[in-house]
Amino acid sequence: MLKHAPRGALLIAAIWVGLLLIGLARLSSCSCREVPLAEDPPSPLQRPRTDGAVPEEAIARTEGRWLIIMLGMLGVMMAVILVTGIAYALHPSSKRSIF
Repeated sequence: MLKHAPRGALLIAAIWVGLLLIGLARLSSCSCREVPLAEDPPSPLQRPRTDGAVPEEAIARTEGRWLIIMLGMLGVMMAVILVTGIAYALHPSSKRSIF
C-alpha cells in the first residue's frame, strides 16, 4: 500500500517519528528528579505582595465593564439573527427548496 507513496513524504514521516521518540525519551528521563527545583512557601498567604498586584476594586470595575461589553455584543448578535429571520419571513426566497 505504501510502496506507491512519494519517498519524500515517507522520509519526512520517518524523521518526524524519530524526533518524537527522541523527545519522549528525553522528557521521561528528565521528569524523575529527586530534589525540588525551588522551595515553596508553606502557605500562599505568607507570600509577599508583588508590586503589580491589582486592588480588588479595580478588578471588580474591569469585570463589570467586560460584562457590559459582552452583553452588548450578545445583544447585537441576537438582533442580527432576529432581523434576518423576520426579513426572510417577509421576503421568502423565490427559489424552491428541496428540503
